[in-house]
Amino acid sequence: MTTKPWDARLAGWLVSPLKDSWVTPNHLTTVRLVTGVLATAALAVGSYDWANIGAGLFVLSNFLDHTDGELARLSGKSSKWGHQYDLVSDAIIHILLFVGIGYGLINSQLGVWALVMGIVSGVICCCYFPLAKRDGTATW
Repeated sequence: MTTKPWDARLAGWLVSPLKDSWVTPNHLTTVRLVTGVLATAALAVGSYDWANIGAGLFVLSNFLDHTDGELARLSGKSSKWGHQYDLVSDAIIHILLFVGIGYGLINSQLGVWALVMGIVSGVICCCYFPLAKRDGTATW
């Protein structure tokens, strides 16, 4: 039996009070998506301070990615649609992450190539995301 990583265990502990509440896993996915989009916007500003804020928000967003699945398992609120929503949110955030970094570096020596590389990197990164099957499981 494999032990869950510490961040997944922490997420499960944090969401356990929400088990019988009105909060659904999709609510947490939405919070994760918003946090991730804010991270990419901060990275796109292109300054050192905003890059640090964006990096912190991205770390928070990745941590929040554990909470929806943990709540779904604890509360029995798993759904195929929720699984798809989680995967699409992951893809959006990771594409925008690289685009935001590229845009933030436009005023560097790389110029417009930074944005081009960001777009290409984002698209390539998402090619590795699992494709969901109809039964809700994922495959690589």
